[in-house]
Amino acid sequence: MNPINGSESTGFEKAQARRNLFRFLVPSKRVLFGIALFSFSTNLLMLTAPLYMLQVYDRVLTSRSQETLLVLFLLVTGLYAAQAVIDYNRGRLLARLGERLDGLFAEKMFAYDMKNTIEGSDKNASPLTDLARLRRFMTSNGPASLLDTPWVPVYLLVLASLHIILGFVGLVGAIVVVSLAYLADRATRTDLQRSAQIDASSGRLHTMSTNAAEVVSVLGMEGALANRFAKLRHKGIVAEASSGNRGAVLTSVSRGFRLFLQSTILTVGAVLAIQQEISGGVMIAGSIILGRSLAPIDQIVGQWRTVAQARSAFDRLALLLGRASDGPAPFALPKPRGRLVVTDLASAPAGCKRPVIAGISFSLEPGDGLGIIGPSGAGKSTLARALIGITKPLAGKIEIDGASLSQWSPEALGRHIGYLPQDAQLIGDTVADCIARLDPEAQAEDIVQAATDAGAHEMILGLAEGYGTKIGDGGSALSGGQRRRIALARALYGEPVLIVLDEPNSQLDREGDNALVYAIHKARARGAVVIVVTHRQSAVAAVDSLLLMKNGTLAGLGKKQAVMQQIARPARTNNVVQQ
Repeated sequence: MNPINGSESTGFEKAQARRNLFRFLVPSKRVLFGIALFSFSTNLLMLTAPLYMLQVYDRVLTSRSQETLLVLFLLVTGLYAAQAVIDYNRGRLLARLGERLDGLFAEKMFAYDMKNTIEGSDKNASPLTDLARLRRFMTSNGPASLLDTPWVPVYLLVLASLHIILGFVGLVGAIVVVSLAYLADRATRTDLQRSAQIDASSGRLHTMSTNAAEVVSVLGMEGALANRFAKLRHKGIVAEASSGNRGAVLTSVSRGFRLFLQSTILTVGAVLAIQQEISGGVMIAGSIILGRSLAPIDQIVGQWRTVAQARSAFDRLALLLGRASDGPAPFALPKPRGRLVVTDLASAPAGCKRPVIAGISFSLEPGDGLGIIGPSGAGKSTLARALIGITKPLAGKIEIDGASLSQWSPEALGRHIGYLPQDAQLIGDTVADCIARLDPEAQAEDIVQAATDAGAHEMILGLAEGYGTKIGDGGSALSGGQRRRIALARALYGEPVLIVLDEPNSQLDREGDNALVYAIHKARARGAVVIVVTHRQSAVAAVDSLLLMKNGTLAGLGKKQAVMQQIARPARTNNVVQQ
């Protein structure tokens, strides 16, 4: 069962998730109390109009007292002014609650979104979009309508107190309008969910295309991608239009029925007035009360799409929050020395259940250097990603100083790990910001030390503004080699105990190669474990051991020279056979 997709979650799970989400809102109980108090007050003041009409028709017109009319008018004016102020403040509190929701959950949902992107557990999850949709909903008329709905029975009781037949007509009308609201939900829910999923797919396609804009343009793929994007958008629009059309029909029927019902209540009231069972003032007041009692439901039906989207967003956020909050926080372990032990490891990229690598076992002591080599597709990068916790082991375990990676929180573990991926994307505004891993408390000397250890200090000083140089989106303002060397400095920042470098010398010239070898020697000298994934001979110059991989398995492990000889033997044998 997928806890992200509301349609596949049980009612109990949804209810539990909603309770958990409301629990997070306990610190906002003063705001919630204020909203409840203002809702009570504004709905109570809604009786001002019918009571005023009742007094005018039954007291003022019969007594012809202008003084009484003036007093009633002044009283009503004050009550209407109070109602306007209360409505305004209720809207402000609802907007503030939306802001608090965003403040409470933005970081959690961002972290979950990052984790979901890595693991690929649900491609349709868009928690930040859902959070923004819910925040915008809180500033619309939807929440006010929902808060006014519980007052419908109160207004019907007031109507029944005027005359039981008027109450019965109002009850029948309320049942019909509520039934139309239920039908609107059933008629639009599937199409709205489908539209949301298609929007998420088109968003991912757009992001993927813009991230590879240069490749798309050069290889002439823009037209094909635009066509695919347009088709996805069209499917989403069709689903959205389908739900909109069905909702519009029910909205029109609901609005028409409500107008019919008000005429009906006037007709019934007139008959009762003719029979002298009620007064003319009661007839008019009953019509106003009925219109007010059904107004919230009618408004909800009219903006059902917005309400349904907000409800779905709320349910998804509640389920995601429960999933992101499962389990206690990991115990704060001390800084590790860096002893790495891998035992019978099996792993695969996100979304794959079949292992890509299996049966991998080795251990490294602080200061060791290991090169992972092998043909393309052997599983080298999968192993590298598993060693630093990006992918979870399907079997076996990975331990640092005897503690499995799962015993660390990602942020705590990240402080002790250096990683240089094949695609060296830079994140930050400036070179210094990037090297410091966006640490707001980073010291200048630590940034310079990391750049010096990476052999990039002189290169950075040669940039237009040195460490203050703007790097552009993903480092677009820099060359490939410059990005690579700055990414290496980022991997060395904070003196991590485990450093994994995946194809670190790609895009590097001879000077960059020399700087890389120097950086590996320097890191090992201070006690870090350095693992280098590479195809090139120069990258393993600074390590003393090699791990050879073939077809996802460990084909050789040992001192560098011994593994190199193992690789050379089949090559010599093949040459003899060919001769």
